[in-house]
Amino acid sequence: MPKIKHKHINYFKQYLEVAMCPISPHSLDDMKILEITTIKPLTPQQARIDGLKKQKENVAKQLKAERDRQKVAKAQQQINAVKFPNSNLNQ
Repeated sequence: MPKIKHKHINYFKQYLEVAMCPISPHSLDDMKILEITTIKPLTPQQARIDGLKKQKENVAKQLKAERDRQKVAKAQQQINAVKFPNSNLNQ
């Protein structure tokens, strides 16, 4: 009987990160398997637009935070004016 020599073949694999989560038997009916696709890199024009959108969102968040901070400061001044009517703090 002749010997069979096995060839070793290298396969290149892409590894995907998978998030592990507990699964209850009741949730198996609701599970969906979605197709995993690769994300294509953006063109320079698309990347610029994306960057500007993110910058706009960040500025809007900062603006809201500053307005909220100013409202809190004004409310604190009003509280101090009621607590200490003769004080110089409420000016």
